[in-house]
Amino acid sequence: MLLYLLKHLRPDLSNSVRELTKVIDRAMSGHMKALIRVIKYVKQTRDYELVMDPGQGMKWEMKAYTDLDFAGDADNRKSISGFVIYLNGCPLAWRSKQQKSVTLS
Repeated sequence: MLLYLLKHLRPDLSNSVRELTKVIDRAMSGHMKALIRVIKYVKQTRDYELVMDPGQGMKWEMKAYTDLDFAGDADNRKSISGFVIYLNGCPLAWRSKQQKSVTLS
């Protein structure tokens, strides 16, 4: 269910779903609590929407941010990078991804 929402409707769930799928074969009670928290978040924010209307006389403004944590995953020491692009203050696109290789410096 979460993967469908992630792919088609709710890209804001990407980090949570990524972290939960890493432990799906060895899930414990703490992971179940995290899953329930994600489901509650989806339920509470189902009526939210993005509005991108600059209004009359306003200009479109685009900003992009990117960041990377150095060896942030304690299990395999791989870094996670991400970006977000804003259009008039509304997030337009975002992504986080674990790197394929371990960064040494």
